[in-house]
Amino acid sequence: MNYPARVFRDLLSTWHFNALSDRIESLAAELVSEVVLAKTSVCLGLMEKEALPKLFGLTYLLDGYGLILRQRYREKGDGIFVFADLKQESMSEFQGNTVIEHIEPASFEFARAA
Repeated sequence: MNYPARVFRDLLSTWHFNALSDRIESLAAELVSEVVLAKTSVCLGLMEKEALPKLFGLTYLLDGYGLILRQRYREKGDGIFVFADLKQESMSEFQGNTVIEHIEPASFEFARAA
């Protein structure tokens, strides 16, 4: 049995019926812990394409918990697999990079504005 998928279904149905429910916080935290334990993408189930808009608000909620929901279409195009991944912090493209210049003293001039 796919326990994270069951937690996701409970979270989705609770979110759909009562977005202010106290259970949402505990279910979201439980889903995060399951994804952390898996250490990889976790398949949360197969949904119909028409059900995808129901995930939009939940996507923003889970983003605050450090989860990203991704979808992958089936080959036949008749459904969508939903996966959960941990959000990775992106390092700045400049962080930790160093440039070492070797300049000949007389051969280099900065461009001057005319």
